[in-house]
Amino acid sequence: MCECAQSVEQGVIVEVGRWKGASMALMAEASPSSHVHSIDNNDKHNDLAQNLSEGLSNYTIIDGDSQEVAKTWTQEIDMLFVDAFHYKDFVLMDLESWVPKVKVGGLILMHDYFTKRKSRLGRHWKDGVRLGLRKFNSRYKNLEKIEVVRHMILLRKIRLIAQN
Repeated sequence: MCECAQSVEQGVIVEVGRWKGASMALMAEASPSSHVHSIDNNDKHNDLAQNLSEGLSNYTIIDGDSQEVAKTWTQEIDMLFVDAFHYKDFVLMDLESWVPKVKVGGLILMHDYFTKRKSRLGRHWKDGVRLGLRKFNSRYKNLEKIEVVRHMILLRKIRLIAQN
């Protein structure tokens, strides 16, 4: 994740799903000339996220539903990091909402693509990222896989799709 963020210079990085803010802080630190926008509908950990990002000014915490935020988003995105609700349908909705806003050649990084973690939320959570991405790419065919590293998948947007 940090290597991807480091490759973005003076760009826009969007994180969908913040939880406690560690990823936001790492990306902001790795790409100091860029701005990280971190979106989550759970503001429970905002204080922790701000503490983790102490000394950094290149981030914005956005409280809200990711699909609702996407409806009014106007900036072209250089890197999209998706780590929100892991059920297939929610992953698909996040991808359909945000990938059109990623520039051609931009990066999409998805967390928990493969995970061995057991979850009280069950198999649908465990396989949801992979299944949601598979469904998205079978519809739009505009992402190419660069690599899978541990539990993350890195993709590149290779062509435009219609804006939502």
